[in-house]
Amino acid sequence: MSKKFTNQQQPEKGRENDMVRNNAGGFVFEVDDMVRLRRFLTLGCETGTYYQNAPQLKLENTKSITELIDKGRGLEVVETIVEYSVEGRAAKQEPGIFALAICAKLADRKKFKDTIDAAYAAVPKVCRIPTTLFLFVKYCLQFSKLQSKSKGWGRKHRESLAKWYKNDHDAKKLAYLITKYQSREGWSHRDLLRLIHPKPSTNSLKLIFDYIVNGKDALVRIPQNLIQLSNEKNELKTNQEISNKQNENENEKEKDKNMTISTDKNENENENENEKEKEKDKNMTISTDKDQKEMKIEETDKKKKPKQYPVYTNDIANDKEFQQVFQFLETVEKIKKSETAENVIELIKEQNLAREHIPTVWLNTKEIWAALLESMPLTATIRNLGKMTEIGLLSADSKDSQKYNDIVVRNFLNEEYLKKSRIHPFNVFVALKVYGRGKGIKGNLTWKPVPKILNALDEAFYLTFNYVEPTNKRWLLGVDVSGSMSCAFISGNPAVCARDAAAAMMSVITRVEKDTHLCAFSTTFQNVDYLKKEKKLEGLISKMSGFAFGGTDCAQPMIYALEKRIPVDVFVVMTDNETYSGNIHPFQAIKNYRKEMNIPDAKLVVIGFTATKFSIADPSDPYMLDVVGFDSSAPGIIQSFANGLI
Repeated sequence: MSKKFTNQQQPEKGRENDMVRNNAGGFVFEVDDMVRLRRFLTLGCETGTYYQNAPQLKLENTKSITELIDKGRGLEVVETIVEYSVEGRAAKQEPGIFALAICAKLADRKKFKDTIDAAYAAVPKVCRIPTTLFLFVKYCLQFSKLQSKSKGWGRKHRESLAKWYKNDHDAKKLAYLITKYQSREGWSHRDLLRLIHPKPSTNSLKLIFDYIVNGKDALVRIPQNLIQLSNEKNELKTNQEISNKQNENENEKEKDKNMTISTDKNENENENENEKEKEKDKNMTISTDKDQKEMKIEETDKKKKPKQYPVYTNDIANDKEFQQVFQFLETVEKIKKSETAENVIELIKEQNLAREHIPTVWLNTKEIWAALLESMPLTATIRNLGKMTEIGLLSADSKDSQKYNDIVVRNFLNEEYLKKSRIHPFNVFVALKVYGRGKGIKGNLTWKPVPKILNALDEAFYLTFNYVEPTNKRWLLGVDVSGSMSCAFISGNPAVCARDAAAAMMSVITRVEKDTHLCAFSTTFQNVDYLKKEKKLEGLISKMSGFAFGGTDCAQPMIYALEKRIPVDVFVVMTDNETYSGNIHPFQAIKNYRKEMNIPDAKLVVIGFTATKFSIADPSDPYMLDVVGFDSSAPGIIQSFANGLI
């Protein structure tokens, strides 16, 4: 190798300040913090990499985000988080929520108030279901402990959570959400309501909040209220009388309880704790380290108060929204006591209930799953494919199952429905791998996969990427199959390593572009053009996983193309950027290729599959681009770059 080239374990002469040592010991470039943020949002870091464990990687990404905020780019961070979440560009929501909590809690309150305000304003856009809302609360409390002595329940925080309940969903949707996702991450809706004290503005919200706190008792009281509220002028007095009467009928156990907040699993205090209740002036502090709950709860009343019930301010008998919410909640309670499958099915169809609404005792019944499938969201369908096949609802061997097989296949092949449901390619890829092997990653569930459904999943994988048209350029696609690529798992999922994900991305490009060369490399190069004949994604992955390569030399694709005099317009290298073996840097190899082949605008696209800070692409070269692996927009970005549009 010529002296003008540099061994990968040394920086290029004159660029010592531009290059950094990666985790494997090679010298590469450090990506901009925004690039790293995009990698983190898309790929996560739950399982770490071959060279870094998950906590180290998460700490580095936390520092990267706080540095962006400190540089005045906090609003850009929040906008990026929202973009990736709303457009479905990230495989999982957890990294985005983690980053949003950093913006809300670790930004300097005086210097970056706009970032904090933007973060809280983004909560309903990013935390669309209670699961993600509870996760946001958990992360915020963790960061509050790091930042200050604050317990994390400041005014902005409470107002943001209250807005989620009051303004960000129609009442029927809210009732559905709070009953489907009752508690997560050690938090329940009851916990949050008792901390944020939202003031309901409608009858429907009053009923929902009452139901959250008091359960089915909130519904039992409604018929009396319907009768009593016939005279609007006396409604306040009448409701107070109802409240008083109900309080008189409370049993002794309920009388002796304080309406204090409990964030522990036991939400009702034992009736034998009367002596503790007599300490009227006591300030109570509840701390649960496991769930990251730490809050101060003060008894604002020295005297015990009777339970307070909602005062409905309108004629609820004629309030259509109220009646819909009441009927939905009533159905949720009815199904808990249903004794026949027929009754359960009737209630499911009546309100389009989800699996989470159904008592566990019914979840091994084929007919119940058949009723659920008719209105089952696409994400839930993907998640429950194994279960529905295990119980025989989905089957290749039964004529009775063909109707349900067709429902699943039709939904998977509906591109508009896939986009509307924000189905990410990664989640389809995981479903394809797990469902195809006939056994869950966890647990003992086993099933016989339905070929028709496997084929639909294979096709759905490509449909979930943003559509791109062929560029008619000449492509060489290289997949890093070194040892480290089999140790880094995408979004923390043990079913998909970085090597498998890279092979899948190679398949996406090959499916669109006609003039392609395929290769696998580590410290050596192997032509794998024969894989273009592989029609099924799972078959391609299986063959790629059979390569037993060692170290990493990301310059191999360019070296090979030059040796074989292969004309290439766009090189795509899919890697974890931990290159270290070789006598020429990848960025030197592409520049040398341009010169020797007289293709001055030959481009290098580097698709990174770990959330590290490294890249083999030279940031000062306009013909080199970093792209995040498994970003659903990646094919479109690569296409635009290949055509010279970005």
